[in-house]
Amino acid sequence: MLPLTVANNHSAAIPMCGGSNINDWNPNDNTIIDIAASKSCVRIAPDEEQTWHDDTLLPRVRRMRNFTILLDATLFLLSSGGMGADGCGPQGRKIDESCATDPITTPLIYYPTNCTLTRAGLPNSTINCLYHSTALLLADGAVFVAGPNPHADYAPPTRRTLPSTAPDVLPLLLL
Repeated sequence: MLPLTVANNHSAAIPMCGGSNINDWNPNDNTIIDIAASKSCVRIAPDEEQTWHDDTLLPRVRRMRNFTILLDATLFLLSSGGMGADGCGPQGRKIDESCATDPITTPLIYYPTNCTLTRAGLPNSTINCLYHSTALLLADGAVFVAGPNPHADYAPPTRRTLPSTAPDVLPLLLL
C-alpha cells in the first residue's frame, strides 16, 4: 500500500508490479519454471472503486518483488525473478522446491505521484534474491536486505549475506 498522506486525503492505493498472467498457466504442464513474468504495473484504490488501472511498465519482467517505502514516500523495488512462479507444489515438485529462476538484480525507485520508475544512481545487487528475501527501511534511510533462498535445489548459488544500500532520497520533514 502506498503511504497515506494529507495530499492523497489518506486514501488507500495499492500498486502491484510484475507477477504473471494466469492465462499463461497450464495445470497439465510441468514447465512452470518456463513461464515469463510480467512487466505490468497496476494500481487499485479500493476506497474509491474496485477497478485495477494501468500505471506504468517495468523496464524488465519481474515476479516476487519487494517494495519498501522510503523516507520520501517513493518505493524501492528490489529482488525478483524473470521466469517461473512464486511457489510450487502439485506439478511433480515438492512444495518447498523453487519454481523461479532468472534473478533480477537491478533495483528500481517507483514514484507513485507520477507513476514512473527509475534506476538512476542505484547499483546492481550482487546477490540473487528470490525466495525468502526481504528489505527493511532503517532509521538512517538505508535499506537492509535479508535473503535469499535457502532451498537446496536453487540455482544460481545461494549466498547468505546481509547487504544494505542507501538510495539517494530526500528525508521527509516530520512536523
